[in-house]
Amino acid sequence: MTNTGPVNGRQAIEKWHTDLYQGWHTKNFIIKFDGNAPHVIGTDSNSLWATGEWSATGQGKTGEPIPVKGNWGAIYGP
Repeated sequence: MTNTGPVNGRQAIEKWHTDLYQGWHTKNFIIKFDGNAPHVIGTDSNSLWATGEWSATGQGKTGEPIPVKGNWGAIYGP
């Protein structure tokens, strides 16, 4: 799912990412975990889940700074 709608199929997804990052230069990339992360999953304590926020500054086609930010989630385990 993208900001312009769904992208389906491996080739279409690869093209979408290639086009998206063509000429995009990221700096000041920061990842933050939420205040309660990580969280244990199950009773064996071998898996965790965490969420948080990310932010970065990109560079537009004419060199202007473009701040971007979002949320992330991940599961860590065997």
